[in-house]
Amino acid sequence: MWLVGAPGGSKIPEPESIIAIADPTLTLDDRTRDAAPMLVGSLSHARSVGFDVVRAVAALGVIWVHVGRSSFWNDNNLLAAGAWGTAYLNVIAGFFVVRSLAKRNGPGVWAFLRHRVWRLYGAFLLWSLIYLAARLVNYAAFHKVSMIRPSWVLLFYGTTYHLWFLPYLVCVTLLTLPLVLLSLRSRNAMCVGAVFLMLAAAALLLLPVPGVLLYGGEFMLTMERLYTRSSGYLMGLALGLWVQAGFQPRVDPRQAWVCACIVAAAIYLTLASEFPAPILNRLAALAAFLVALAPWRGRAAELLGTLGQVGFGVYLCHVLIVEGLLASLTRMHIPSSFAVDMFVFAVTVVGSFTLALAMRRVRWLSWLVP
Repeated sequence: MWLVGAPGGSKIPEPESIIAIADPTLTLDDRTRDAAPMLVGSLSHARSVGFDVVRAVAALGVIWVHVGRSSFWNDNNLLAAGAWGTAYLNVIAGFFVVRSLAKRNGPGVWAFLRHRVWRLYGAFLLWSLIYLAARLVNYAAFHKVSMIRPSWVLLFYGTTYHLWFLPYLVCVTLLTLPLVLLSLRSRNAMCVGAVFLMLAAAALLLLPVPGVLLYGGEFMLTMERLYTRSSGYLMGLALGLWVQAGFQPRVDPRQAWVCACIVAAAIYLTLASEFPAPILNRLAALAAFLVALAPWRGRAAELLGTLGQVGFGVYLCHVLIVEGLLASLTRMHIPSSFAVDMFVFAVTVVGSFTLALAMRRVRWLSWLVP
């Protein structure tokens, strides 16, 4: 599955369609201008489409986490079945940060850092305003009361429950940047850095969360969020360094099916066992990463790949539809049930992908759908 090739420093030109799957925080012009001298450039188009295909499926997982409100849903902890989606987005975010940094040095690194912070945190601020307006609309139209307590934590969590992912990516990028730059100095340093990052990720997963992070107030609870979620990002950095060092992954269709079965088994175990869910979610994310490296061909793959290109946008906009639907159903006095949960899921999937694709076509809105 892993073949040793030339060091990642050898430059291989990339077609635009391949570059476009890389870092979702880069604009298309950035992706086209900065051809990546690593894995993505060495893959065929069929293999590169896999990253977008799996991102589309991961977006479904993210939606699944947020739609359920019925007692059946909560009693059976069904939301856990979709938690691997955010873990996968976390892994590929770290992976492609290495791709972006590998072709920059000196001033280019600071330009990348400024662009990434502005791209992520700027989108976070705008989406926070959008969701604040949505709360006001829900109150005016459906009399749904939702409180926002003014506090500095709004700078991290925003005005709704899922926007934390954007400031989180800013924080982990800044915290890990020195180590990644140091590791990229030579092939040996890349290998050592990859091993260190993978061990650090394992330690974060296996060791208990320090008590001070659990009982230390709002600031420490925010640090706890960084502590518990960053293992996936560190795994992505490690995978990126290994590939940059010259270890080129090759996944054939049979191996991809095995990895897909691992994803399914991990999801099942999160529902049916007491095994720690964070470990299972990271395992599913890593297996999904390998599935993405398989050769994806055919119309279905191309369609899913197109949808996957707005997967990050779906993550950002789907709560608008979820909360609007739930407020409407409550106003119509429709009781919660599993059937209603599935209805909300289906409408949100169609609505959020449609909205993300539509926003992407409008130039002044496309910035909100990276």
